[in-house]
Amino acid sequence: MRYYWHAIIACLAQSVWLASAVDVSRLLRRAASTPSPISVPPSKRWEGDDGPWSTFTIQVGTPPQPLHVLVSTAGEVTWTVLPSGCSSNDLSCTTGRGGTFNNSTSSTWHAPIPYYNMDIEQNLDYIAYGPVGNDTLSLGTAGPTLTNQAIGGLVAKDFYLGILGLNPRPTNYTTGGEGSASLISSLKAQNWIPSMSLGYTAGNQYRLNAVFGSLTLGGYDKTRFTPNNLSFYFADNSYRDIVVGIQAISSEKSPDMLPDGGITAYVDPTVPHIWLPLTACRAFEKTFNLTYDDNSGRYIINTTTHDNLLRTNANVTFTLGLAQAGGDSINITLPYGSFDLTASWPEANVTGERYFPLRRAANASQYTLGRAFLQEAYLIIDWEHKNFSISQCVFDDAVSNGRPQLVPILSKDAVAIQMPSPAPAKKSSPSTGEIAGIAIGVVVLLALLIGGFVIYKLKQRKRKRSAAPPTPATPPPDLPMGNTNEHSKPELGTGQEHERYELGSNGASNYCPPPWQRSEKPRDFSGNTQMISEFYELWEHSGKLQTLTTKA
Repeated sequence: MRYYWHAIIACLAQSVWLASAVDVSRLLRRAASTPSPISVPPSKRWEGDDGPWSTFTIQVGTPPQPLHVLVSTAGEVTWTVLPSGCSSNDLSCTTGRGGTFNNSTSSTWHAPIPYYNMDIEQNLDYIAYGPVGNDTLSLGTAGPTLTNQAIGGLVAKDFYLGILGLNPRPTNYTTGGEGSASLISSLKAQNWIPSMSLGYTAGNQYRLNAVFGSLTLGGYDKTRFTPNNLSFYFADNSYRDIVVGIQAISSEKSPDMLPDGGITAYVDPTVPHIWLPLTACRAFEKTFNLTYDDNSGRYIINTTTHDNLLRTNANVTFTLGLAQAGGDSINITLPYGSFDLTASWPEANVTGERYFPLRRAANASQYTLGRAFLQEAYLIIDWEHKNFSISQCVFDDAVSNGRPQLVPILSKDAVAIQMPSPAPAKKSSPSTGEIAGIAIGVVVLLALLIGGFVIYKLKQRKRKRSAAPPTPATPPPDLPMGNTNEHSKPELGTGQEHERYELGSNGASNYCPPPWQRSEKPRDFSGNTQMISEFYELWEHSGKLQTLTTKA
């Protein structure tokens, strides 16, 4: 009889194992379906009228038209240069602006409104507007292709190159009453990337014989920076949310280049310059012998100053924190090469004019750390968790070999894989295979229970018949007549007793959790200690269930 109970217990344990395996399998499939981050390939060209800068390749329209664009974390629309942004006989303009997008030749172009104002960095007096519509967009030459993306057209030269808008805000076509999901939210919704996040650095020409920019969507490239423990939180203003406290600016010659105290600045690769208070700009002028041009609002560097700064290898260190003063902070150091930029038409009247990418801010709303800062800093933004980090870039063999190591940033709704607990959680309707497995298990269990009960009854009846002595015709002489109807009771130790196990008379349920949920042998609260002990021994000694314990 014991073996039948063992079989029943084994069947129950196998059912527990199957249920656990189903849950774990479902979680593993879900984890396996989580996509990897996407590395957007750089164009391997240096372009722009105020850099030059490392650009990235996209394709727009049907058939696809290749373009080279810069990155914007402030804007949600991808802005392209229209053919009318260059004169028809100026081929160098088309090439210099990263190519143009002729929407009239695209079969998938749909223009909801003919006029849309580019609402980014207007506080810095950038003005851009043009038609906005929907079209197909591809990242790189062989990357993901998405339909119905918001595409704008530029003519004005405030933004000389096109812009890849990566902010997750949906585009609001206020005039036409239509809108479009942002590029990064579309990538997340279509399972191209694990989350709405990115890692970016602008790259530069003065390190390792030129290091191209790096753009990772859904994660970051861990080879490009030295991590730190400081995490920043989004500001309340969704149009100026990537904000840091600049607590100090220093160099070898001038330890205090932020004389009026800490400020709060917006981090945005859309624009090339660093915008600081006038007093800080004055400190830069004195430290680096800069000349301010009132007409252009730029700082000009002559050849003598340039040679001296190169020879002394001047550095500038920005101390960043969560607040304008106090608390944890990090240092980002920029060598003089970060400020050694050249301007060309239309940014400057003279092509190749050296300038220092520092601008005088009119008020606190203009304090900005632009693309020049991100030549030496790596920016990671996680829009889903509303935090970001800034780290010092590294330039070593891994960077020079161009072998990125992408790390995903999981979505806020990602499910962690855990071993199942005894208490079942709510889950979706079982599949056909699961239902069939459960049905087979129930049938087998019922068969074992019925078979065990029938055999038990037959053996019990047989024992009763064999235990009853025959009635003698003549009473034994040694026994009194009054005892002839009593049956003799077997005594302990004679071998005539019979083992029998029954459920506790108080009706209590003998719940026993699986082995991975306990460290001691189970205790029985209904008095059937021997049966529970056998249950535990079966878990320990059954080869099949040892596998279950190991897996758990």
